[in-house]
Amino acid sequence: EASAVRSALDLAARTGSRPYIVHVSTGAAMAAVALVLAVGTARAKERDRVQVQEDVNAALAEIDGLLATDPASAVARSEALFVRYGDDPLYGWQVEGRLATALLVADRPAEALPHLEQMVRTDPVNPAWHRNLAETLRRMGRRGRALTEYGLVVELRPDDPAAHLEYGQALLGIP
Repeated sequence: EASAVRSALDLAARTGSRPYIVHVSTGAAMAAVALVLAVGTARAKERDRVQVQEDVNAALAEIDGLLATDPASAVARSEALFVRYGDDPLYGWQVEGRLATALLVADRPAEALPHLEQMVRTDPVNPAWHRNLAETLRRMGRRGRALTEYGLVVELRPDDPAAHLEYGQALLGIP
């Protein structure tokens, strides 16, 4: 058991974990090793999560800057980010939303459509997603569904004059 405890302490030193060995008895040494591994793994996961957060936030800021100046580069950066983090439970929706926006700004509505539909499912009370979806549908010539989405924007933001204007223009068929 003493050698198992020494192994646990050595492992703790290598992983940056703090060992919590209070009492060693039969089987306790193995429990100490398991505890050291669990604490070390949890800390490693926390460091990884912080790194993901920093990576995603930096990339999203970069994409935001590119949207106004270089939509094609914004799409390329968004696509790469989506491949890497699109399934992330904390940041995937932000990455997919930015990809959808970049595709719309780059005038690629057919490619933006499935991402915007996902964003509306993910966050159905966000008027920005409905507005972008409505614009995408309008550009694709799907006027009926675009009108429905513009109507939802007005319902979600009744005090937004731009929402009313866009809805009115869509009703009148003004591009």
